[in-house]
Amino acid sequence: MALAEASGNFLMGKLYEMASNMFPDWRLYEYMFRHPELLDTSLAREYEEHCAILEAVAAHDPDLAARQAITHIRNLRKELIEFLGIPTELLQEKEKQVEALLSC
Repeated sequence: MALAEASGNFLMGKLYEMASNMFPDWRLYEYMFRHPELLDTSLAREYEEHCAILEAVAAHDPDLAARQAITHIRNLRKELIEFLGIPTELLQEKEKQVEALLSC
């Protein structure tokens, strides 16, 4: 959220709001806290992905930042499907909507 707000870009704020509502990652974290054997690996991956996004922003490379964000979303999708049983088709449709916004 801080990154979206720091951008000063209204569309970026809306994109973040939309993406955070589309991907119920809070349910994923809840699941992982009940299955601690999954938590360390997932949190380490997320940390690396978030760092990659921030590094691209710091390098003033919006294309790389967008690609890193999409990679992060796709990895979350895999976990949502595997751990929570969310239908693949539903998440693919939501992912397409986010990708369309990122390409604006």
